[in-house]
Amino acid sequence: MVMTENAGDAGVSGHLEFASGSSTEGSTGSATLETGEAHSGLSGKVYLAVGATELTPSPITLNGGLSSGATGGLISVSSGSATAKSSGSVVVRSSSSGSGGVSGALVFGSGSTSAGSSGSVTISTGTSVNG
Repeated sequence: MVMTENAGDAGVSGHLEFASGSSTEGSTGSATLETGEAHSGLSGKVYLAVGATELTPSPITLNGGLSSGATGGLISVSSGSATAKSSGSVVVRSSSSGSGGVSGALVFGSGSTSAGSSGSVTISTGTSVNG
């Protein structure tokens, strides 16, 4: 386990950052977070969470990366594949609210552009054979 010290009654606990180095020419390295392979049991889960607070928690942000001369980076979320049974599901949902609020919104949109067409939003199902 890698962790910072607790903050105690006041203050801020430490900051953890995992990153590859920069490059002035060529590519930078990759950063990978994954569990090991399990041959006769379940593989471990990767869990990202923001800690509980009495205030509004900070967000979890996935950023595909900025490009100054080409297309920005891609964020891809996909379920696990399977060779013998069904592939995994991808679930996007907001959690239930307390008695004095509303549940969170789901927002799907493409970015704006000053020239040309903005991106599209596509929701589709896969093709089916024998079903």
